[in-house]
Amino acid sequence: MTRARTVPGEKPLFWIGSSKNDLLAFPETVKDDIGTALSVAQFGGKHPHTKPWRGEGPGLFEVVEDYRGDTFRRALSTSFTPSRRNRRAGQRRQGKMSN
Repeated sequence: MTRARTVPGEKPLFWIGSSKNDLLAFPETVKDDIGTALSVAQFGGKHPHTKPWRGEGPGLFEVVEDYRGDTFRRALSTSFTPSRRNRRAGQRRQGKMSN
């Protein structure tokens, strides 16, 4: 899942908290689809299954994948700032944020 070198034009990918372990617990097909969406975002594109996450401002998106009647969601930020990270982490601890 991790490459030793980056490709020209590729932005770095940072995992916060348990996000990577949470993704690895998803079914294989869902992991592949979300991984593709993350890769597209790293190169500045927008995957068809990615939509803006309302109420959080620009640069925050949600990837939604349906698999065998279940829906799997991952949030991703294309404009990461320390203030956004601290606000989101605080909301998660207080139980105000759903996975």
